[in-house]
Amino acid sequence: MEKKRSVGIAVFAWLIIIVSALGILQSKASWDLNHIISNYLYLILLFPLSIVVAIFLLKLENWARIAIIVISVIVAAESIITIPHVLSKIDEYSMVEIEESFYKGLEAGKKYKKPDTPELTKQQVEEAIERAMQLAKKAMQAMVIIMITISTAFNCAVIYFFTRPKVKEQFE
Repeated sequence: MEKKRSVGIAVFAWLIIIVSALGILQSKASWDLNHIISNYLYLILLFPLSIVVAIFLLKLENWARIAIIVISVIVAAESIITIPHVLSKIDEYSMVEIEESFYKGLEAGKKYKKPDTPELTKQQVEEAIERAMQLAKKAMQAMVIIMITISTAFNCAVIYFFTRPKVKEQFE
């Protein structure tokens, strides 16, 4: 007798395949920017493994159901544990790039300046940079927290879904 797969299993499996494939690209870019070990683990181990496991979820293999639960627990825990580290890296890496971009923008804007526009003092420029940096930092921190929240919620949904008795029955 052929096993019947629910729509929920198919949806989760395909989402895992798509998100993991995109995650490989994102982790590669992150690895190029900074060599955080979690990026390497995702790039080399978790995302490719998730793709393979999701393919076997589509085939209703019980070991794949158990494996995706374990992977989801690991990813959710790692996401929550590394929030402080990731947020601290915003200061270290991104702020330098934002400050450089701000100065480039100021220089580029000088050629479009109208003759009657007053020149900014050094103090005004520094204050503007400081305000821009604080706003950028808050925006980036919010973005990181939102992304981690979405990731954690998705992994919790996977754990919940694949531990439900009606879903377990389909893998027997």
